[in-house]
Amino acid sequence: MARSWLHTLIGWLFASRDNTYVEYGPFAAVLKSPGEPAPLMLLSMRGAEAGAVIGRIEQALAADDAVRGVGALFASPDWRPHLVGAVALILDSGRRLDPAAMWQSIDAGSWSRRNS
Repeated sequence: MARSWLHTLIGWLFASRDNTYVEYGPFAAVLKSPGEPAPLMLLSMRGAEAGAVIGRIEQALAADDAVRGVGALFASPDWRPHLVGAVALILDSGRRLDPAAMWQSIDAGSWSRRNS
């Protein structure tokens, strides 16, 4: 079956998902999952798909290096890891994660406006 123009566009917009994402520790598996990119599924909030991504984020939070991984998500200039990190913060409910990295990322501004 030929890829539609939409799948081609999504592949181009989310080309970075082919990276290994090792810097994100346990969250690398969330960003590198097959199919539609995890941030896109979170944005669309399509029932089971978004729930599956949230479940993978929850699993990543159980890892020993989850705190370091979330810090790396927010250190990225890309909004996609930020979205995964924000969901991780919500799921953590203040137990282990400090939202300071998220606020620093927000204070830095959008990756699309940093050079303006």
